[in-house]
Amino acid sequence: MTYKGFRTTNKNEWFMKFNKQKLKKQILGLLVLLTILVIYFFVEFFVEEKLVGGTEFFPEWFMVWDRYFFLLINKNFVFQPLDWFFMVITHVGLTYVWFAFSAFLWFKKRKTEALLLFITIILTSLIILPEKIFIPRARPFQVLDARIFWIEEGYSFPSGHTKNIFVAATILSKKDKKIRFPMYFLAIVVGLSRIYLGLHWPSDVLTGALIGWLTSLLILNFENKILDKFGLGKLYFNS
Repeated sequence: MTYKGFRTTNKNEWFMKFNKQKLKKQILGLLVLLTILVIYFFVEFFVEEKLVGGTEFFPEWFMVWDRYFFLLINKNFVFQPLDWFFMVITHVGLTYVWFAFSAFLWFKKRKTEALLLFITIILTSLIILPEKIFIPRARPFQVLDARIFWIEEGYSFPSGHTKNIFVAATILSKKDKKIRFPMYFLAIVVGLSRIYLGLHWPSDVLTGALIGWLTSLLILNFENKILDKFGLGKLYFNS
């Protein structure tokens, strides 16, 4: 007989074959994710961090506006309590924070959100790596008299922190519409923090936000296919 696509003699045999296939998919998916993760961290620590210096890179007509909005936020909205607020909130955009949050969701049995968030953070990190390496754009504090609170290595374009928080806002608010406004508000605040702290140009932040948002929408569009590849599709949950 055939039971849900498997040739088998009885239902118990089908469940054994089905669980074996599910386990294989989950192990293979985990190995793929871990391999990508190792590659990402290798590039992050041994390549990107050694990229220092750079130039303003983009044409002057573009940089006129970037400099104007950067200085407007970085130097004209100076308020000491904001200094501390932005120094703390900016760390919400760290890649490690969202890897850890993905693990938290997984153990809270919210596996769909955990996997989609984890995959999208990795995918968008790989998308921006070529730009981070091959677009030698100096950070604002390297070419302007900017207010800074600490120095970060690597080229400026685009903003990885902003990319991460927009991924999180898009993926998580899709699953829980009640948090959509606070998540996107948080995303905007983290993006502003990167400019306020003198670490990124406005165009870095806007590009990071677009990459995070658009890639997340793409992942959500193929959600069922992705979950199935990792043994977490509807068939697996319903069986």
